[in-house]
Amino acid sequence: MLFRSLEDYIDSCDLKIDNFIYFNSQLAIEVNEARVRTRSLERSLVVSSSLPKIIGSYFNRLSDFFFAMAVAIERG
Repeated sequence: MLFRSLEDYIDSCDLKIDNFIYFNSQLAIEVNEARVRTRSLERSLVVSSSLPKIIGSYFNRLSDFFFAMAVAIERG
């Protein structure tokens, strides 16, 4: 259910990005920082083979969610 909600939000942002995104708004910068930290956590979890694969997949989608949110905030 939560996975679906993340996917729905990401899809609703209609991210068509032609070049690198620079974030100027403070809120977008902070949300992007959450994405960076989430992606770092995801990489750490992937190394730990004792965890179910779904956990790594969830954090992957969560970091994409934060990126989509930051882009949406930046675009206003």
